[in-house]
Parts: sequence; structure tokens; C-alpha cells
Amino acid sequence: MLRARIADVQQRLIARSTLHANIQDAFNEAGVQIMSPNYEADPEAPKIVPKTHWEGLVAPAVPTDGRKDATA
Repeated sequence: MLRARIADVQQRLIARSTLHANIQDAFNEAGVQIMSPNYEADPEAPKIVPKTHWEGLVAPAVPTDGRKDATA
């Protein structure tokens, strides 16, 4: 078990986010699917995030109605 304490709240949030991202990346790289607590059955295909998406979305979301600005 690893225990650590970061007193600065802002740094704690950044550290936890980075830690969780690295855990997800390591599991994805190894081809391991992380299951949710609501797991009921195996999906037809593994739900593994491709490496191209590890840093977020490949492209920004585009409204399906053809608008350029989602707030318009």
C-alpha cells in the first residue's frame, strides 16, 4: 500500500489527477480493462482506450446540427 500526503490542495488535485491518468494508461497499455463497480457482464469487445486518446479527445466535439459554435 502506498500512502502519501500533499498539504497544498491545488497540488493534491493535480497529483491525484496525474496518478489516475498514469494508472489508466498503464492498464490500457497492458490491454487490461478497468471494470466499474456496476459490472454485470462482459462486453462483446474490450473497452480499452486507444493510445491516441490518452491525452483527451482527438478533436473537439462538433454539433451534429452543423453549427460551428455549440452555444449559438
